[in-house]
Amino acid sequence: MSDSQSAYQVYGRLLRYTKQYRPVFFVGILGYFVYANTQWFWAELLKFMADALNAKDFDARHLIALLIPTIFLVRGVGTFL
Repeated sequence: MSDSQSAYQVYGRLLRYTKQYRPVFFVGILGYFVYANTQWFWAELLKFMADALNAKDFDARHLIALLIPTIFLVRGVGTFL
């Protein structure tokens, strides 16, 4: 870095090289968001399962059977992104 360039000018010049990668960066952020939401949803599903077992709600088993693979499918997509 020469004396005539400030650190901000150099940093700004280097950031211009990364403009083409912004869409990929935001897709990655979206993937982390999706993955984080599946963590929360998994905890809610465990609570729902415990409540259904305590209430002896046997109709909820069909819903639980559908939700578990769905969570893992969405989590896989989020991890892939």
